This record gives sequence, C-alpha cells and structure tokens, in this order.
Amino acid sequence: MTDYFFCILKNEDSDSHVEWENACKKFDVKYDIVDLTSERWYEEATKRDYDCYLLRPSGRLSVYKQMYDERIYIIGKVLGKMLYPSYEEVIIHENKKMLAYWLKAKGIPHIETHIFYKKDEAVDFLNNSDYPIVGKTSIGSSGEGVFFLQNKKQALDYVKKAFTVGIRRRVGPGLRQGKFIERGFKWI
Repeated sequence: MTDYFFCILKNEDSDSHVEWENACKKFDVKYDIVDLTSERWYEEATKRDYDCYLLRPSGRLSVYKQMYDERIYIIGKVLGKMLYPSYEEVIIHENKKMLAYWLKAKGIPHIETHIFYKKDEAVDFLNNSDYPIVGKTSIGSSGEGVFFLQNKKQALDYVKKAFTVGIRRRVGPGLRQGKFIERGFKWI
C-alpha cells in the first residue's frame, strides 16, 4: 500500500466518483469522497492534507459547470493543491466559449467562433452572414446544444430566444419524441 491519500471530488451525478474509487481500490490507495455540490464542500475537501484531488468535471448544466469550476479554482489555485486533471484542463472541458478563447490565445487553428453577450452585436453578425450557420450552447457534449440554422429567420429567432428565455438543449433520451426503441436501434 502507498502512503498517498487522495480526495475524489464527486459532481452532481451520483456515480461520478465510481471510476476513481475503483482505481484507488485497485492500487490500494487511501481516499475520501467529497461531494463538491454540498454546502459543506470546503470543510470536507480540506479536512486532510490530501496528496491530490481526483476530478470528474461537470458538464450537463451550466450552473453545475460554473459551481464546479469555481470550487476547484479555490482548491487548486487559491489553496495550491494538486488537481488531476488540472484546473486548466477542467476549465475548457465541456465549455465551448472557454475552449474557443483558449484555442485563440494559444494560436491553435480552430473553427471560426463568435460569442455574443450583446443582442445587437449578434443581430449585426447575422445580417452579414452566409447561411447555414451553427448555433451552440456553451455547455453540452455529444452534439447536445447544437443547432443548425438554415436561414436568417431561423437565426434571428434563435438569437431572440437566446437573449430572452434562453436556449434549451435536449438532455436525456427524448422520450416525448416517440419511437424510442427504433431510435435506440438506429443509434446502436
């Protein structure tokens, strides 16, 4: 057995810690599991002098992604603790905006990306765009939150919705769409 003591940081998914837990058991490493979504996360995460914090970044809802990123910032950057993966890796995980900023800053070629916080800037962009274009929510994986906007009307409707009620992305199997079994076999 090693002398290492790890802290596994669980996210909002009930089984987000399981793979890290199995790895620690396999290699006979001591560990604690801390629920990073808990109100007492800080007290629990700092109760020992852990050698490393093992992470499973959040990526389903932006509220949990933001909470996760903020809390590991405190652990990794403010407290100076070792994180795996690193804070820099986690901050771009499942965050299309942050990834676009990071790729640009690093000079890494990538798809041209425009991020708008002002509706009038988004509308100006759309008025001068060729179609189709792709709209994306910031958080989402495996194509979740990706919208193909075929024309200016669709794009303007998308922007109007984004700056009022927000863009909802599909999460889960889409049971209301029907034909669940047929769609499942197609996916497989």
